[in-house]
Amino acid sequence: LSPMVKGAVGTTPFNGPDKDDVIIWNLNTRGAVTINTGADEDWVYMSGLTMTAGDLSINTGSGPDTAEIENLTSILPGAVNIQTYSSLSENDADTVWFDGVYAYGNMNVKTGGGNDLIHLSNTTTWKDLNVDAGAGNDEFDIDHVDVVDNLMAHLGDGDDSMTIDYLYGGTFHFLGEGGTDNLHRTANVFGQTVEQTGWEYINGRLQFGTVVVSPVATANMQAKLV
Repeated sequence: LSPMVKGAVGTTPFNGPDKDDVIIWNLNTRGAVTINTGADEDWVYMSGLTMTAGDLSINTGSGPDTAEIENLTSILPGAVNIQTYSSLSENDADTVWFDGVYAYGNMNVKTGGGNDLIHLSNTTTWKDLNVDAGAGNDEFDIDHVDVVDNLMAHLGDGDDSMTIDYLYGGTFHFLGEGGTDNLHRTANVFGQTVEQTGWEYINGRLQFGTVVVSPVATANMQAKLV
């Protein structure tokens, strides 16, 4: 576990040199939290985090890394920024896992090159969710996620897979992009507009051209997000 520096502006672990395990339970801080683990295979795990100001930022650098956040005890006041590479030329297999994560700010996830896994469940942002999986054969799973404004999912080059069940919010953009990509979505997608382009297969059916669905099924978002 990397040593920590604690102060009024937040808690920031020192930059780790390589092969770091950063494990944080029940941290309560009045400011931003920034974690940089540097090169090699790193694991960042956070549970029970409470923040009253600032953003949560995790950069795991190069190497096959995992960033896992779960079971937050309150809504984070700012943005959540996750980046698992130092250069887009890297081809490491990274994992980003959210379960029970809530933020008033944007959620930004960037995994870069390599065969990456991004899993979001029981997660809410009161602004935008931006996911850029980069090149590689990536997997992106959504299960019970609320995005009040916009969801932008770039799966990038490679043979990608995206699975969606119970998604609520505003405008959704599911972009398969290069490669042979598969989109699996149930009827439980509730929002204003859905754009789904660049998918060779949707629910197992071969696609031709751009698919835009507008409007989609709607739900009482005010009741859902309170």
